[in-house]
Amino acid sequence: MACRKHYNAYDDNFKATAVALSEIPGVLVMHVAEALDIHEVML
Repeated sequence: MACRKHYNAYDDNFKATAVALSEIPGVLVMHVAEALDIHEVML
């Protein structure tokens, strides 16, 4: 039987902030994801 992985749940405020940060001109999504400790695919 496979082990179930634990996934973090992010609130709407965190999600909105992450998207807003990634839309700033000149800011790389990779750097935003790294700063927020999430994978860049999640943005």
